[in-house]
Amino acid sequence: MHPARRIFRSILLVLMSVSFLFLLFVVGLRVHYRDGHIDGAMQTALFEADVLQHKAKALVADDAKDMIIIEQLFALGFFSRIYTNAGYEMLQEKADQGYDPAVMRLAEIQNPSVQAR
Repeated sequence: MHPARRIFRSILLVLMSVSFLFLLFVVGLRVHYRDGHIDGAMQTALFEADVLQHKAKALVADDAKDMIIIEQLFALGFFSRIYTNAGYEMLQEKADQGYDPAVMRLAEIQNPSVQAR
């Protein structure tokens, strides 16, 4: 078997394993927290896992899609400050890379009197 094919199969196996573990985690959560609210450390862990999912999407997206993901994180900040902080960090990274829409959005956040053109 070609070495590249073996590497590709290994990557697919790891992705499948991670997907399966995530499925087990979600099913377990559903069974245990079916009738109540998820509070405390479990809630924080779920929000952080969701932020990681958004960051993973941003890794394979272009700059315009990254800005959409950042705005989604800001909108989800309604539920937890974790989303807002992650969106702000991603926005700062984009602004540091010199992406103009990110620089303008960061200026709007830091100084609300600045209007977008």
